[in-house]
Amino acid sequence: MRQLLHHSAMLLLFFCIISFCCMLSSAAITPILTKQYPYASAMSKHTIQFETIAANGHSAFTNRYLLQFILENTEITLLREVPLSQGTEFFSLKNPSDFYELKNGLDFTNNDMLKGANKIVLSKTLLDRQSIHTNWYSHEGMNYEIIGVYQSGVSRYYVPLISVLKNAPDLPATGTFYLDGADNTTAIFEKLKAYIASIDATTSVSSRRALSGVLPSSDLKAFFLLAGGVSVLLLLNMHYVLAYWLEGRKTEIFIRWLTGATNKKLLFYLTSRYLLLAWIGAAAGILCASLCLKYRLFLLEPPAWEQCIIMTGTGLGITLLIGVLLCILTVRQTIKHSNHCLLYTSDAADEARSVD
Repeated sequence: MRQLLHHSAMLLLFFCIISFCCMLSSAAITPILTKQYPYASAMSKHTIQFETIAANGHSAFTNRYLLQFILENTEITLLREVPLSQGTEFFSLKNPSDFYELKNGLDFTNNDMLKGANKIVLSKTLLDRQSIHTNWYSHEGMNYEIIGVYQSGVSRYYVPLISVLKNAPDLPATGTFYLDGADNTTAIFEKLKAYIASIDATTSVSSRRALSGVLPSSDLKAFFLLAGGVSVLLLLNMHYVLAYWLEGRKTEIFIRWLTGATNKKLLFYLTSRYLLLAWIGAAAGILCASLCLKYRLFLLEPPAWEQCIIMTGTGLGITLLIGVLLCILTVRQTIKHSNHCLLYTSDAADEARSVD
């Protein structure tokens, strides 16, 4: 009995460690995957990233003209990205409730977006940097009412784009933008380029499909290569842990076989017990990882939980699927080997009795 408990505990511990590491890895990689495009879920395959650059350092294409273009093309979604010393700020024309970072905070109402209200949703990192904690945040001479705070390790905030354009109409409308007009995106973008050229021919516009930038960088390729190597080692260890667990159940297999259990029943019984232990171990690992992330025991910021859970669930799902297939193959071999041993023992006993 003690041996059986020890072997089962090893299987529980194995899946606990796997799920624990899987969730911590997901929490660490999620910000990297979404660092360049934190609002990628709000984009589509049509979204165009474009940058306006003034050739002589000053552009006649100002916020006033950009605001006019927006008001004439209300069907578009337009985002503006401005680099900060650490992180990036994003100004949005449409309701950004789909942005993963804003799930943990309040978002703008349609009225806020249309009127360009001076409201802001910012990261807790920026909020903590304020020497005086008030309900207002100041940036470039404008005061914004804080209506939401979300957990993030990046200095980033969101405000309605129209509020910026209305409050600073004479500033050049240069920088990085993201335009989405569904199926009409290309036509609208060409219209915008012609509009910019008619106002200031010296302002250049470069563009590309935004979501193409989500492809893994060299750092991500290195990460996935390392993850692949770890996965191979994981599969090898999974096989040895499974074999060790079955080793402790050989007596049980023998007894069940003697009491009339068929090979199919034995296979179903052992596979179901394996899945039960795997699920219990995985749940324990996820619980431990969640507590570690909540209290920042590994200096990791609390992640975007939805993305983290999806990545963790995907990783565990694949691991359990491979584990079940491996379990079925190993259990069948173990049952077959046990049957051969039992038949050999039975034949040997019959021969011994016949000699007597």
